[in-house]
Amino acid sequence: MRYLVLLFMLSGCVAVSKPAYFKNVETFGRSTRSLSYAPGDLYQQVSDFRFDLRLLSGATVFSSEEVIASLDKSVEFKKAFEENVTATYDACNIIGAYSEALLALIDESYQRTINDETADLGVKLNTAVAAYNKRYSKRIPKTAGGFVASVINEIGSMKLKKLQQKYLKEFVDSGSVIINTVCDFLTAYVAPGLERELSTLDRQFKNNMLSFYDNIQKYQEKIQVNPYNYLKEYNPIYLRMKERLENIRLLYDKTMASVKNIKTAHDAINTAIATKAKRGPDEQTDELYAGLQEVNRILKKLNATKDSF
Repeated sequence: MRYLVLLFMLSGCVAVSKPAYFKNVETFGRSTRSLSYAPGDLYQQVSDFRFDLRLLSGATVFSSEEVIASLDKSVEFKKAFEENVTATYDACNIIGAYSEALLALIDESYQRTINDETADLGVKLNTAVAAYNKRYSKRIPKTAGGFVASVINEIGSMKLKKLQQKYLKEFVDSGSVIINTVCDFLTAYVAPGLERELSTLDRQFKNNMLSFYDNIQKYQEKIQVNPYNYLKEYNPIYLRMKERLENIRLLYDKTMASVKNIKTAHDAINTAIATKAKRGPDEQTDELYAGLQEVNRILKKLNATKDSF
């Protein structure tokens, strides 16, 4: 019986011997995988809002030729803007693919969940890196993505714990090149572009709504409609659109803050693994997770209202 108690105690020690930073790596992987969509989603929200404003403006044109011309121009603008949306998603796909690969390496339950898809993670990352490098001048070294992919390819042939001991430090170190390059790109290039778009969107919203009210008022007077009736109908449109624009601005602030949090949290994890820290970087990963919750909350609100004027 004494030996059984001793064995139980020893097995208990083994169960809790996993480094403290493992929990932080898992939090980082799951949070970052979800956040990797946020910059592209933000660009999509801006694109959709701009398109809806043009539709609203076109609704006050009462000539069939002018209506068609206005709608055609709106579609052209939307197509051009969608290129920025796609480019942003392409860049962020790298962060998402790396996060998935990291989770597969660190979390056995996650690996079991994706099962046969594990083998595709390396291909997914290499494809994302190749697409990014083709599009942008600030390139990610092939060695970084290639090393991460090669480790993932070994998951099926090596015990996970042994794989972690052999590769985790170098894996996360190579990941820093990926994370830092993409986050710097988002901060230096995507953020200023979105800032300019939001600035012009504020002006466009104001000008379009003024034009909308003026044109609607003239039309309603022409057909002798009580002004109260059309204001009752259209004032809620203005208020909903204004709230939506404010939420897009808030989404921008939270998304760009989360991009910085991704970089900060990954740097902290890399340091913890390199120094074999006894405590994980809880503060940085907690802040990253909290940022994800805020981004999701705002996106949910925007998606619930974007189809209603």
